[in-house]
Amino acid sequence: TRFCEGDEYVSGIKLGMQKALDNCDAQLVAFYQNHDAYLENMHKYDLTGIAVISPTPSSIKELAYIKQTSPLAIIGVQYEGFADLTYGCDDEDACRREVEYLAALGHRRIGCLSVPNHSTIELRTRGYLQGMFEAGLPVHPDWVLNAKDYNGVEVNEHLARHLTAALKAELAPTALVCPTPSLLLTAYRAIENAGLSIPDDISVMGVDELPSGQYVSVPPTVLNQPLEQIGQAAATHLWASFNSNIQPEPHLFKAQLIERGSCRSPRQA
Repeated sequence: TRFCEGDEYVSGIKLGMQKALDNCDAQLVAFYQNHDAYLENMHKYDLTGIAVISPTPSSIKELAYIKQTSPLAIIGVQYEGFADLTYGCDDEDACRREVEYLAALGHRRIGCLSVPNHSTIELRTRGYLQGMFEAGLPVHPDWVLNAKDYNGVEVNEHLARHLTAALKAELAPTALVCPTPSLLLTAYRAIENAGLSIPDDISVMGVDELPSGQYVSVPPTVLNQPLEQIGQAAATHLWASFNSNIQPEPHLFKAQLIERGSCRSPRQA
């Protein structure tokens, strides 16, 4: 399974893994299948280790079995009981730093687009809340936009309705944190459909680049996951685990800031 943010995420991870294995007597075998196929492919291809990119909660049972029988790396999500096998971005830190960045520009009313029951987004939303706490900023209930359907139209409709009303309110948010590329794109479209301007009316900041082919009016300021580094770390420690019978060490990397034109100081700091 994989994180549904376009091929850039998976491609970056795979490139890093391949680089790590270039000097090893190992071959990278990639599967784009559901978690039901994990165990079948382990036996069919005599795999010596497995890296699973963004597995869903429904695959935890299979992952627990693999953990007991073969070197395992989990990339992109964090689940209880698998912390020592996790490779990815420090999700909480990413959105905490986004709040820190926006607060340094003078923003005091910062919102966040969130989705329930999505482990990565929930961690990043927690980071947003932590950043607001550390900056001494209040969190208004209307500033945390919680859309139920992550990939559906409801996200756009909910955000458009909320922004149209919230930006006319006395306590309107002046900046918005978007935890994923999909939510960042949703924010852009909703804000522009509401006749508002980025960054003049509201600053917008995301985690990771928009998928290829998705163009927006103002290039977004983002915190990018170091995908190749994550893939290299996972593959390196899987190979070491197979050869030395040791458990891989977890690595959570810091996202890298890319400053562009979607953020500015608010009109009234």
